[in-house]
Amino acid sequence: MDEMLTSTGLIMALGPATGVFFLSIYFVRTFVSYQKDIMMSLVDEMKEDRKQQVQELEEFKNAVNKIDARLHYIEKILDKQ
Repeated sequence: MDEMLTSTGLIMALGPATGVFFLSIYFVRTFVSYQKDIMMSLVDEMKEDRKQQVQELEEFKNAVNKIDARLHYIEKILDKQ
Protein backbone atom coordinates (compact mmCIF):
# COMPACT_ATOMS: atom_id res chain seq x y z
CA MET A 1 0.00 0.00 0.00
CA ASP A 2 2.91 2.34 0.79
CA GLU A 3 4.35 1.75 -2.67
CA MET A 4 1.03 2.64 -4.20
CA LEU A 5 0.86 5.86 -2.23
CA THR A 6 4.43 6.63 -3.16
CA SER A 7 3.71 6.00 -6.85
CA THR A 8 0.56 8.08 -6.66
CA GLY A 9 2.42 10.79 -4.80
CA LEU A 10 5.18 10.75 -7.40
CA ILE A 11 2.68 11.05 -10.25
CA MET A 12 0.92 13.91 -8.48
CA ALA A 13 4.24 15.61 -7.87
CA LEU A 14 5.19 15.36 -11.55
CA GLY A 15 1.98 17.04 -12.58
CA PRO A 16 -1.29 16.27 -14.32
CA ALA A 17 0.35 15.67 -17.70
CA THR A 18 2.28 12.73 -16.30
CA GLY A 19 -0.86 11.32 -14.72
CA VAL A 20 -2.70 11.56 -18.01
CA PHE A 21 0.25 9.93 -19.78
CA PHE A 22 0.33 6.97 -17.43
CA LEU A 23 -3.44 6.67 -17.48
CA SER A 24 -3.42 6.60 -21.28
CA ILE A 25 -0.75 3.89 -21.24
CA TYR A 26 -2.91 1.90 -18.85
CA PHE A 27 -5.96 2.24 -21.09
CA VAL A 28 -4.01 1.33 -24.21
CA ARG A 29 -2.58 -1.78 -22.55
CA THR A 30 -6.03 -2.75 -21.27
CA PHE A 31 -7.55 -2.26 -24.73
CA VAL A 32 -4.80 -4.27 -26.43
CA SER A 33 -5.24 -7.08 -23.92
CA TYR A 34 -8.99 -7.05 -24.51
CA GLN A 35 -8.51 -7.13 -28.30
CA LYS A 36 -6.08 -10.03 -27.95
CA ASP A 37 -8.58 -11.99 -25.87
CA ILE A 38 -11.35 -11.32 -28.39
CA MET A 39 -9.17 -12.33 -31.34
CA MET A 40 -8.05 -15.53 -29.61
CA SER A 41 -11.66 -16.46 -28.84
CA LEU A 42 -12.57 -15.86 -32.50
CA VAL A 43 -9.67 -18.05 -33.63
CA ASP A 44 -10.76 -20.80 -31.25
CA GLU A 45 -14.32 -20.53 -32.52
CA MET A 46 -13.12 -20.75 -36.12
CA LYS A 47 -11.09 -23.86 -35.27
CA GLU A 48 -14.16 -25.51 -33.77
CA ASP A 49 -16.21 -24.56 -36.85
CA ARG A 50 -13.58 -26.09 -39.10
CA LYS A 51 -13.59 -29.33 -37.09
CA GLN A 52 -17.37 -29.48 -37.37
CA GLN A 53 -17.24 -28.81 -41.12
CA VAL A 54 -14.69 -31.60 -41.62
CA GLN A 55 -16.88 -33.98 -39.65
CA GLU A 56 -19.95 -33.01 -41.67
CA LEU A 57 -18.00 -33.47 -44.92
CA GLU A 58 -16.92 -36.96 -43.87
CA GLU A 59 -20.51 -37.86 -43.00
CA PHE A 60 -21.64 -36.58 -46.39
CA LYS A 61 -18.96 -38.60 -48.18
CA ASN A 62 -19.98 -41.72 -46.29
CA ALA A 63 -23.64 -41.17 -47.21
CA VAL A 64 -22.74 -40.70 -50.89
CA ASN A 65 -20.63 -43.85 -50.83
CA LYS A 66 -23.50 -45.85 -49.31
CA ILE A 67 -25.94 -44.55 -51.94
CA ASP A 68 -23.41 -45.34 -54.69
CA ALA A 69 -22.95 -48.88 -53.39
CA ARG A 70 -26.71 -49.42 -53.29
CA LEU A 71 -27.08 -48.10 -56.85
CA HIS A 72 -24.38 -50.51 -58.06
CA TYR A 73 -26.18 -53.36 -56.33
CA ILE A 74 -29.50 -52.36 -57.95
CA GLU A 75 -27.78 -52.09 -61.36
CA LYS A 76 -26.40 -55.63 -60.98
CA ILE A 77 -29.84 -56.95 -60.11
CA LEU A 78 -31.41 -55.17 -63.10
CA ASP A 79 -28.66 -56.41 -65.45
CA LYS A 80 -29.40 -60.02 -64.44
CA GLN A 81 -33.07 -59.65 -65.33
